[in-house]
Formats: sequence, structure tokens, C-alpha cells
Amino acid sequence: MKCEVHGTLDRVEGKSRFTEFVVKAELEVPEDTDRDKAAKAMERAEHVCLISNSLTAERRLVATVAVA
Repeated sequence: MKCEVHGTLDRVEGKSRFTEFVVKAELEVPEDTDRDKAAKAMERAEHVCLISNSLTAERRLVATVAVA
């Protein structure tokens, strides 16, 4: 799995804050893997992630499943 995160930093009410995080995750799976199930598993993992859930900024997941 490869993962990359980009954050947007803005001034909000006179304070610097992250306002958005975009998580780009790429999962390489064997050819016989159900790609829909793999993508859903990635979305579930992001949904229950302690770190992601601790962030107050908007977050987006861009999940890609590729055959290795």
C-alpha cells in the first residue's frame, strides 16, 4: 500500500489551521482479488481511523485499487 496526504493550511478566525486533508491511498492486490471489496475495506479503515477521527478539518479519501 502506498499512501500520501496533502493538507491545506489557512487562516481561520485569525489562527492558522488545517482546513482540509486529502488522503491518496493506493492498494496493490493480486489479480484474483475482488477490487470492490478491497476499496470498501480501505474506506472502512479510513472511517474508523483514530488519527483521521481526531482531525477537525474536512478530510477526503481518494482510494485506488490496482492489480499487481
